[in-house]
Amino acid sequence: MRTVVNNDPDIGDVLKVVFLRNYRVSLAEKVIPATDLSEQISMAGTEASGTGNMKFMANGALTIGTLDGANVEMRDEVGDKNIFIFGMTVPEVEKLKAEGYNPRQYYESNPELKKAIDQIHEGFFCPEEPALFHGLTDHLLSHDTYCLLADYEAYMKAQERVTQVYMVCQNSISKGVKLQVTFYH
Repeated sequence: MRTVVNNDPDIGDVLKVVFLRNYRVSLAEKVIPATDLSEQISMAGTEASGTGNMKFMANGALTIGTLDGANVEMRDEVGDKNIFIFGMTVPEVEKLKAEGYNPRQYYESNPELKKAIDQIHEGFFCPEEPALFHGLTDHLLSHDTYCLLADYEAYMKAQERVTQVYMVCQNSISKGVKLQVTFYH
């Protein structure tokens, strides 16, 4: 996956996939302050979002996440305008599962999602071992324990919102740096 993303002509120069071996506090001390976007995307009700995401936000990262774990506390403290919440609530997850969640329905009805899952299944991101992710894609289409496909559209809309805010911030920073250079020159 790293090779495909890192060498992509459209995004390879701005997005990099890296694997951090032995992730630990000393590594976190370097990674957290350099993070622009923190993604805390556990399913609502699983309490999988811990307090690590608070460190990202405290260091200036924008946060996108579900209403789960520490994200709930963060939203209560910083307000809806300062965190990008998406996806189902716990009652909505429970209702969806009680009614018989069918992930394939979401796959079939969303061409973008279908293309992404098909690319993963067909080995696009791992051409040296094309069947590597068959277990994952088969599970997503038949069980999808964490309702990822159900939350996909809301996730993509949240990504659009956070991208807009990020671009405004980057433009403001760029203007500020140019202003300082002009002022001090």
